[in-house]
Amino acid sequence: MNIGRFLQRSAESRPEDLAVRHGTRRWLDYAGLAERVGRTAACLAKVHDVRPGDRVMIVMQNDPEFLPVFWAALWCGASVVPLNAKLHRNEIAALIGQADPRLLVFNEGTADTAKAALGLADRSADLGIAAGTLAGRCRGYPPLPAPVEREPDDIAWLFFTSGTTGTPKGALLSHRNLDLMASSFIEEVLPLDSRDTLLHAAPMSHGSGMYMIPWVAAGAAQLVPLSGRFDEPEIIDLCAQSRRLSFFAAPTMIQRLIRTAIERDRTEDLRAGLRCIVYGGGPMLLESAKAAAEILPGRLAQIYGQGECPMTITRLPPGDFDPKARDFERRLASVGKPFRRVSVRIDAPNGEGIGEILVKSPLVMRGYADDPEATARTVERGWLRTGDVGCIDDGGYLHLSDRAKDLIISGGTNIYPREVEDVLVRHESVCEVAVLGRASDEWGEDVVACLSLNRGHSLEIEALDALCKDNLAGFKRPKAYFVLPELPKNAYGKIDKKALAGTVRA
Repeated sequence: MNIGRFLQRSAESRPEDLAVRHGTRRWLDYAGLAERVGRTAACLAKVHDVRPGDRVMIVMQNDPEFLPVFWAALWCGASVVPLNAKLHRNEIAALIGQADPRLLVFNEGTADTAKAALGLADRSADLGIAAGTLAGRCRGYPPLPAPVEREPDDIAWLFFTSGTTGTPKGALLSHRNLDLMASSFIEEVLPLDSRDTLLHAAPMSHGSGMYMIPWVAAGAAQLVPLSGRFDEPEIIDLCAQSRRLSFFAAPTMIQRLIRTAIERDRTEDLRAGLRCIVYGGGPMLLESAKAAAEILPGRLAQIYGQGECPMTITRLPPGDFDPKARDFERRLASVGKPFRRVSVRIDAPNGEGIGEILVKSPLVMRGYADDPEATARTVERGWLRTGDVGCIDDGGYLHLSDRAKDLIISGGTNIYPREVEDVLVRHESVCEVAVLGRASDEWGEDVVACLSLNRGHSLEIEALDALCKDNLAGFKRPKAYFVLPELPKNAYGKIDKKALAGTVRA
């Protein structure tokens, strides 16, 4: 089994169908994409010595070149390791050390960061290559005719996630995991065929890129916007010019998109070619979900998943967003019902009430890379401990009530407070620090920091921001700082973040 066969089959059955668009321009049909992937796979194997089981790290902003690199790595039997292009060079260097890739591929927008990260990781510059250089180099090689055969449990994607312990860990996702993810999505969320197009408005390194797989399996097209990012007016233009366009987004992105459409009197343009927005990365508030369903009737779906169980724990398909549907509000307040291949239970007395959400499924990861202890803590007797807290109502719908370990979700991206705290506490003036999320209409949550100072010390906030800028991705830097005489403690002497919540809201 090699999920690269999805591409091979689509190219054989529909060679002239559109595979990739860049903005409104036709970039490659399926025959062209498969040939390009086969040539790139041959080049990876022959020039860069990429062997089955090796890892190819991808540090790229959204770019059509992402697709040939991604599929070529799988085609030659390697695992892909896509990273968020917004990560700081220090963060990428640490992940290079963990993943030990055979090759790192970057594009123009990430070249400086990727090269700096390789230096910090004490790796040879030859480990990195620009996607454009790779594209030129592969033209001299006859294509590898078919994907290298792999076992179902061989690893296809090393997905880095903060999970529930704060230190980035690599979830090992097998070919079987991703095959079942793709079929589950098509069967239970959105049936797909060659008329469909997937717009990559969110990072291709994560959820949006994960959905490449079912769209390719269905022989459908991929669309990379010219901006390479989430740009509301551009997305509205593309919806007005397309048919059966779908994309993955965080709830805050949907709210921003709808607000822009209303302000510019372009809601009809937004609806024109839009088939579905699949949202995840956190639940949408009920009132926001109702408003979105009214503006985009039948054009929304929700999934709840994690890197450890990719995109597939529970789902609310488009039919659940029909205001005429029975129990409409209860459904929208939930994250849906489990996928058929997924069992969900609540770790609470008698399995009832509120508790940690546990998941068992053939979609659950193989474990964390090189971390058997974390794997044993997270997967117990086949049950994945999600770290999320919730309950199941009498209709079988799962409701999230909180997140364990204070995980912050900003713009659909997981941010673990300890990552930020570990940086802030390095400043000589900082005595204690606590990082938490503050509600934000724009991003869902903003990162904010509360801290106390060592006796006799003073501190300019600009110094803290500079420290974060030198060590963290921009989206992880606090939006506000609160300097307090002392941080509140609970009965066990630990910092009481619940008590701090009132301070950051003030």
